[in-house]
Amino acid sequence: MSTIRMKLELEQVGYGIMFSKSLSLSEDEIGWQSYEVATATADQAIAFNLTTGVAAIDIVLITSDYQISYRQAVTDTAITLDAGCVHVLWGTDISALLLTNASGSTALVKIFIAGT
Repeated sequence: MSTIRMKLELEQVGYGIMFSKSLSLSEDEIGWQSYEVATATADQAIAFNLTTGVAAIDIVLITSDYQISYRQAVTDTAITLDAGCVHVLWGTDISALLLTNASGSTALVKIFIAGT
């Protein structure tokens, strides 16, 4: 079992730290996955439990070199992830992600997952 820790700080330059929180979760399995998502791809399924053997995902970190969007189900509203940025879902229960790329270029999407 591994312990994953995250420290989140938001600082307004010149005014100091506005928010600071340290979190940790114990996880059975962790891993990175990389996907090339072609432009004009809509709702490419990423099923974590099938690709890594992890049944319950508690932590997801996602980043991409081009703007993409993602959602958990087709009926959900898509969340935009700008190029070079990071989104972290912590202390949640995710079983899959659907990736969409309308950037005009193939996006390299990197996803870190941890779960039990």
